[in-house]
Amino acid sequence: MPDWRLEVSRRLSSLNLESARQVEIVEELSQHLDNRYHELISGGVTEEDARRAVLMELHDGERFAQDRPAEVREARGEPAGHGSRRQGFVASLAQEMRYALRQLQRNPGFALVAILTLGLGIGANTAIFSVIDNVLLEPFPYNDAGRIVYPRLHAATQGPDEGRQGFSSDELLAFAGQNYSFESVIGTLDDPVLYKHGAGVEWLYGADMSPGSFEFFGMSALYGRVLQSSDYRPGAPPVFVLRYKTWKANFNGDPKILNQVFALNCTARTLVGIMPPSFGWYDADLWIPKTPRPGVSMGFAGLPERWFMLERLKPGVSIAVASGDLTGITNHLAKIRPQDYPPQFQVFISQIGHSVAGQLESTL
Repeated sequence: MPDWRLEVSRRLSSLNLESARQVEIVEELSQHLDNRYHELISGGVTEEDARRAVLMELHDGERFAQDRPAEVREARGEPAGHGSRRQGFVASLAQEMRYALRQLQRNPGFALVAILTLGLGIGANTAIFSVIDNVLLEPFPYNDAGRIVYPRLHAATQGPDEGRQGFSSDELLAFAGQNYSFESVIGTLDDPVLYKHGAGVEWLYGADMSPGSFEFFGMSALYGRVLQSSDYRPGAPPVFVLRYKTWKANFNGDPKILNQVFALNCTARTLVGIMPPSFGWYDADLWIPKTPRPGVSMGFAGLPERWFMLERLKPGVSIAVASGDLTGITNHLAKIRPQDYPPQFQVFISQIGHSVAGQLESTL
């Protein structure tokens, strides 16, 4: 892992900052760079590319902080207070801006931290607005979204927002086949995809979808078709469905790629459909058919498969009743594989979007 402290200290050495102030700035920036580095790694970027991208961002922030004092040197003298009544608003504003830039010049280390902090703050506010707009203001585009829920297994010592949301194939099959509370149950599984093409390779975020998933969401493809039951039969030709955003960003929105064959994780798969812009389930770039099998199955990087489940409540069934239903099924599974469960637990279900919306509704 890169030592960001050494890199930041080297870039701040020419500023002749007080020792305490420099230590504070180094810690702040190093934490920010480390968070950004791991964010890129988790998104599929290689370690070397992630390190290079972080250093470029640091260089851009440093250059911006240094460019501002250059503009300030063009001004002369302090602003004459907050402006007299004879000064126009624009002239007064220009004076205030020149004064502020001069203050940043006197403390460039603080200026760099302030610029990065403002950037993070603006980004956070943008993200929060996007969450509110998409989760609270705009309804989910899925069929009967108000009855879609997801389960979470809580140990007795865990809080209401804790517990695991990933379930084994056995749990998915049991929930789907033994419940009395749901019309349908589906699962989604992480499946990072290495896409090989003429220009090289790139990582895409794939999601494996259990049978009936697109029927569950009730959405049609923009071009081509969605995954169908025939795609899950043994020996069926490998296929996939592409996200609209990925189609635009990676393939320039070219409709001619439909029905073409792509090398995904060394498997030749045919693109059978492109979804509309409103569909972005699991924030995946593409969706692949996969049938859960009984027993312990291994997924990406040799880790056990963990399905994220969605269920649609039957009309009139409450969340409390459905939670008790799944807890009973899981108690039976725990007798077969006690090593997979805590001594005491309960399965709770929540409406889709509740994990975000529930924390914001009281504030709004």
